[in-house]
Amino acid sequence: MRTRFLAAALALSAIPAFAQTGSPPADQGQPVGTGGQAMPLSAKPSNLAGQGAASELSPRLPSAPESADAAQLLAIARSAIASGQTGAAQEALERAETRALDRSVPPSQAHTPSADPVVAALSAALAALGAGDTAAAQRQIDAAEKALAAPAAR
Repeated sequence: MRTRFLAAALALSAIPAFAQTGSPPADQGQPVGTGGQAMPLSAKPSNLAGQGAASELSPRLPSAPESADAAQLLAIARSAIASGQTGAAQEALERAETRALDRSVPPSQAHTPSADPVVAALSAALAALGAGDTAAAQRQIDAAEKALAAPAAR
């Protein structure tokens, strides 16, 4: 009886494998939702608070140079917003925020959020961008630039 049960279980476990034989989808090897094309590029921001979640997929955003520092990334974000490329602005702001978050703290304080005014301004700029308020995003970029220029306060 035990042998029959084991044989039946093994036979049933092989059935799903037969269902997977067939021609692969046209976009196999490509990210989901791209229709076989390279990752989509977008000029619009995505996955920011304040936006409706129309899709689970986030478009790949144009990127700024890898070696850019926070000040350069803020200039790129400002230019991108001025030209209506909010997706590029989002990318630059997120990278500037990452640069600003680089800090050295004792391990016991690693969970404590940064009190850096640059980080606060960049977070507010991203929130404004997500809400579609490019003027407020530009004002927050101004605030971040001023805070970057005053390293004694940081």
